[in-house]
Amino acid sequence: MEFHKTYMVDRLKQYGQLLLRGDIATIRRKAFALLLSRFGFLFVPVLKFGFRMVRKPLPLIFRANDPNAGFLKAWRSYVPKQSDQEVVLFRTQDRGPEYDLDPSMGWNACVNGGLQIHIIPGGHLDMMSMPAVRVVAEKLAAYLDNGSNLKESTGTA
Repeated sequence: MEFHKTYMVDRLKQYGQLLLRGDIATIRRKAFALLLSRFGFLFVPVLKFGFRMVRKPLPLIFRANDPNAGFLKAWRSYVPKQSDQEVVLFRTQDRGPEYDLDPSMGWNACVNGGLQIHIIPGGHLDMMSMPAVRVVAEKLAAYLDNGSNLKESTGTA
C-alpha cells in the first residue's frame, strides 16, 4: 500500500507541476503511456489486426505493450521462488520515489543467501544502452571473474 500511495502522490505532483507550466503535450504523452501500460491489453490486439490489414508495421509504443509479447507474458506469469543462493540485483537510479521505500524491490523476501544491489545510472529503459550498459557490464564482469562465489566480488552498492 505504501508503494502505491507514494507512487500516486509523486505522479500527482508531477502532473500538477506540468499543468502549472502549461505543458499539456507532456501531460498528454505521459497519460497515454500510463493508459497504454495499464489497459493496452484491451485494444492492442485490435490495433495489431488493423495495422496487419493495411500492411503497416505496428508502432513501437504498441509493440512494447503487446499483451502477447514474450516479455509481458513472462513478467505477468513469473512467481519468484525462495532461493538460498546469493542474488545480484541491478536497478536504475532514476525510478520514482516509491522504489526508494525498498531498495531490494521486494527481492529480499525471496532471497535467503544474501542480496547484492547495484544502482545503475539512468532510467529503466536506459538499462541496456550506453552509458548504463557499460556499468552493468563492469559490475557483472567482477562476478563472472570470481566464478560463482559472489562474496569475493567487489564494487557492490
